[in-house]
Amino acid sequence: MRKQKWWTAVVYAYYKLDEVEAVEAKGRRYFLFPCAKPGCKAKIIRYMDTKDVTSTKNLQHHIKSCWGPEILIASEAWGTA
Repeated sequence: MRKQKWWTAVVYAYYKLDEVEAVEAKGRRYFLFPCAKPGCKAKIIRYMDTKDVTSTKNLQHHIKSCWGPEILIASEAWGTA
């Protein structure tokens, strides 16, 4: 997938990048990011037609609720988030 080369933030480590789906529905394009945590079936939507197309806030939100806020804090502490 071409977009994958831009996905360098640490938040992407918590998703199965090899299983990301590019979808178009009702005239909107988006990616579905499946969570990498064993047992989690969540797929987080990232719309491609918004002004904040590079924002990872919704991906971070899922990490906090699924993996725990301490995981994201630890990632940020390493200066890679």
